[in-house]
Amino acid sequence: MVTAVGGRFCWRFLINWDYLNLDSDKIIIKGNVFMSEDRLTEALDFKDGRNILAIDTSYYERKLQKFEFVSKAKVRRDFPDSLKIDIEEKKPVGYTIIDGESHVVTEKGDYFPGEADGFLLFKSEDGDALKKLVDLTEKINRIESSFYDRISAVDINYRNEIIIYLKEGFYCKWPVVEDLDEVNIKRSIFLTEKVSEKHISKEGELEYVDLRLVKVGGEEINGAVVVK
Repeated sequence: MVTAVGGRFCWRFLINWDYLNLDSDKIIIKGNVFMSEDRLTEALDFKDGRNILAIDTSYYERKLQKFEFVSKAKVRRDFPDSLKIDIEEKKPVGYTIIDGESHVVTEKGDYFPGEADGFLLFKSEDGDALKKLVDLTEKINRIESSFYDRISAVDINYRNEIIIYLKEGFYCKWPVVEDLDEVNIKRSIFLTEKVSEKHISKEGELEYVDLRLVKVGGEEINGAVVVK
């Protein structure tokens, strides 16, 4: 009984101790890229002077995870008067333009308003198409990162055919996305590089390489490669 009373007294003392009152200027936020610390603390609406023992950290974790760009969030008390917030943001892989506004595209194929300077452009605005393009470009990056680094933009047409724009100034028309498994991606990259190098060395410039009529079966590559 004495222990219980003493514990309640101690807790009442701590919960009302001004020494443990929050100073929002001391909050430490790590891992944020798409939103500044000032905007985050404003959105979370921390109240100065509130005892940090009375703060429900799980409430703020749930609030943070409602942001479109947040994958995970952890909020911890940092005694005597602060909080530490660790944010894991969704990985950006590019951007798309919707209604004239830039939106960041993540590795999951979802998107939210924001800038993604230095990343490639996904020209499609359709959600399902974006997911297919993200999946394809991630495969390209794993298979041939040097070719991925040359890509400035990607698109997909109504027939699910892929269009890849390269930084050198020409574009490639590839077969439907459903046919582009790892083997066919490797072959498409190989044909794009060899055909473009040969044409540019001969003609000096290139508008596009069209591989849609190429039929690949086993080890054989048949059909026409259209170059212009």
